[in-house]
Amino acid sequence: MKEFWQDKIKAFLHDPPDKALILFHKSHEKKVADIWENIGLKDDANRLRTFIEKRKGMREAYPQIHNADVIASVMQRLNIPPEYRMDDAQNCNIHICFKGPFKPVFKHTLSGDMENFDGIKDFIATYGYERALEKYGFNLNAVKSFLDESDWKKMYFLLWRFLPEIYDLGYILPADTRISDHSIWDHLDVTSAIFSCLREDGLCLFAVKIPAVQEFISHSRKLSDLWASSHIYSTIIFEGIKVIVDKFGPDVVIYPQLRGNPMVDLSEFTGEHGKFRLLDEGKNLGLVYEKDLNEKLMVANFPNVFLCFIPLKSDIHEEVKEAIKRKWNEIANKARDLLNDEANISIDESLWNNQIDDAIDVTVAWLNFYNFDKFDEIRNELPNDLKETQERWLGFVEEVERRSNYGHFYPITYELLGIILAQKSRLWEAWEEQPITGKKCLMCGRRNALLERFRDEKSNKEFYRYWKDNKWNEKPIDELERFKHLLKEGERLCAVCLTKRLYGWRPRSIFEEIFKDFKPPEQESVVYVAARDFVEKAKAHKDLKIVLESDIELVYKHEWEEKKFAKELSSEIKKKFEELWDAYGEPNKYYAILMMDGDRIGKMLSGETLPNFGEFLHPIFKNKIVQWKEDEKEKGKELIEMRRILTPSHHIAISRAMKDFSLYVVPKIVKEHKGFLVYAGGDDILALFPTDKVLDAAKEIQEWFRKDFYEIDVNGKKKKVMGLGNKASMSAGIVFAHYKWPLYDAIEKVREAEKRAKNDYGRNAFFMTFIRRSGEILTAGGKWDFVNDLIDIAKAMINGKISHRFIYDFIDVSDVLKGDMLKAEVRRLLERRREKAKDEELKEIDGKLCCLIEKYEAQGLSAKELGNAIKILYDAYRGEER
Repeated sequence: MKEFWQDKIKAFLHDPPDKALILFHKSHEKKVADIWENIGLKDDANRLRTFIEKRKGMREAYPQIHNADVIASVMQRLNIPPEYRMDDAQNCNIHICFKGPFKPVFKHTLSGDMENFDGIKDFIATYGYERALEKYGFNLNAVKSFLDESDWKKMYFLLWRFLPEIYDLGYILPADTRISDHSIWDHLDVTSAIFSCLREDGLCLFAVKIPAVQEFISHSRKLSDLWASSHIYSTIIFEGIKVIVDKFGPDVVIYPQLRGNPMVDLSEFTGEHGKFRLLDEGKNLGLVYEKDLNEKLMVANFPNVFLCFIPLKSDIHEEVKEAIKRKWNEIANKARDLLNDEANISIDESLWNNQIDDAIDVTVAWLNFYNFDKFDEIRNELPNDLKETQERWLGFVEEVERRSNYGHFYPITYELLGIILAQKSRLWEAWEEQPITGKKCLMCGRRNALLERFRDEKSNKEFYRYWKDNKWNEKPIDELERFKHLLKEGERLCAVCLTKRLYGWRPRSIFEEIFKDFKPPEQESVVYVAARDFVEKAKAHKDLKIVLESDIELVYKHEWEEKKFAKELSSEIKKKFEELWDAYGEPNKYYAILMMDGDRIGKMLSGETLPNFGEFLHPIFKNKIVQWKEDEKEKGKELIEMRRILTPSHHIAISRAMKDFSLYVVPKIVKEHKGFLVYAGGDDILALFPTDKVLDAAKEIQEWFRKDFYEIDVNGKKKKVMGLGNKASMSAGIVFAHYKWPLYDAIEKVREAEKRAKNDYGRNAFFMTFIRRSGEILTAGGKWDFVNDLIDIAKAMINGKISHRFIYDFIDVSDVLKGDMLKAEVRRLLERRREKAKDEELKEIDGKLCCLIEKYEAQGLSAKELGNAIKILYDAYRGEER
């Protein structure tokens, strides 16, 4: 065990993190030897130095590490003929280095956008190369704080987790200054992962998926159920990831990104002499602060699938499946124990366990890496596009290398594994239980209800009924104390849906038992989201806060007429509410659900959205490579015009960008716009907002999603990170629903809206659905650049600048008029419906409407749809319907 983790450390640090800075002017292998010595690998360091003196270096000193390095390099770049390599160490005019005239750049891994290192270049120009190395180079002493020769596994985990945080420049320093689209940290991660597998006889790709995640989440009646469903999935999938990580190291996981994820930092791993947590070790080293950790932990950001490298002969797949199911059972058992211990409700154990056991399934698939011979055997059975891409790439690879290095076959191995996983996932069918208790769960509609809250009509008293000993047993609600509000009157739930309900239930939740000192989000309701400003003003009064904790719907006047609980309250309480209504108006009865999804993410993961290979080359190297000719073929030109082939670095870049986006960008935007985040799984987002905040928030989220580079605040330090890039985009579904409308139906409709944004509006778009209390539905959509003007026009009507009757006029005339004639009529109608608008304000409104008419028509959309979009926003912002 000790030797395995020592070797992994050497593989992880087989190159110095600042290799691109010192290349051609300092020996990078000598620096590696110095790093190894500083982390207690003195004998290995001396061995490497001896081989360096013999001009043999890593290749012969540590052939297994060198082999892993070669395979990782081939997965991420191409070994081109010597005369075009620009690697002559003796001449700065014909290689790329920070000291010479042709200085390195970094090409965004997904978009090809260029980072020029202007700060470093300016510093070199002013102070010289040697001073620049002092300022920007990797400090050899940085590794000393991780030295712990009593536990090499723990040391490896700490180096993997924190060294990139200490030297975050390594995330944009290229591993290769010529093909500069993958960072040195990505290369070191992949090399270490491959080495772990080669040491065990070969390399596999391994994928795990929990099917039917959207169905599990959509079966929710309350906002807290939605959040719990998504967080439970995130928690249990990580339990499977943890099995892999504990055995082979975190670097083997390609996606999701683990480094910096709070669930990983909080997890216990088994060291050589006991358990350890990265959070505790990081705090001791002064590298981790707990600020915002609870908030980030609440974000369900692990997807329901993961991908990793594993050794060829590993039988770990059953262990992974068992771990995921075991964690799900642990969560469910905690829910049953809570009911038993604190509410004295003991539900039939056999039926409970059957429902829990059949609620989820785990699909696993693995595939040995392809090599040339294996590819040759099946090439004619492959889909044409996959075969042609692989064959075209191999056309640039020399025959000997093509047959000896299976690093070239990452794309085909990944694609075929995905097909296998998808087919296996489809075999799982949702299970529906036979009637046993005589009542169905009202949340999922699939299983027998095991707990019900009901009111006895004769006594007018409320009870909880629970299934035990093949019959319904009763318990007066007054005996349940804090559990009396677990269910609404008339609600009944099964074991699975009760587990969701109790997962974040305060003051004692399953979430807190799992994550110890951390708390789940406040148990907000859709009313809280719709009426947030009013609710917070009301809660400033202690007695009103108590009332709203019992029934938050009492923020609305008409609820006082209908609810028995309201009639039991003092007139003084109602008077305080009336004072708030008089001062601030009655709050909005509508809220908004936002569902966002990255466009063409499947194609992005398959490499289909990548630009041509030439876009990822250093400009000078691109000029050189275009000269490559062979057998009268312009090989260089063919190469740069070929689409970039998929590599592990692309998957790592996608996964890291999604992690940063989910943990640092989305929660911040949701909070700023007074929303509630249900989940942010990278490119999948579900959140609820007040109606007047949702469109602004959605637009801002999609703008951040497609940034090439941006800064985040990590432990009080600004850190430059790579986003998904300007080739990425998002689409959104938005539903405006009355607080009485069933949440599960609103979730279904927002999913439909998100699909319509993609299918009907060509992606990079939004689609809105307004559901009136009566069930009447109005829909409209558009592109993201429509948003600001739409909002401004709707708010002009809300603020009384123009009458809301204008929108009805506009919808009527848009059926018969187009283009300039419609614009002229808009001016007349605006003047006719003017209320408080000054001349300049009216002119501005007119300009925005005319601009929107042009934009809608340019997209092949009708002006009537523009009218519907404005009407939806006006009605949603106003929200006066009872």
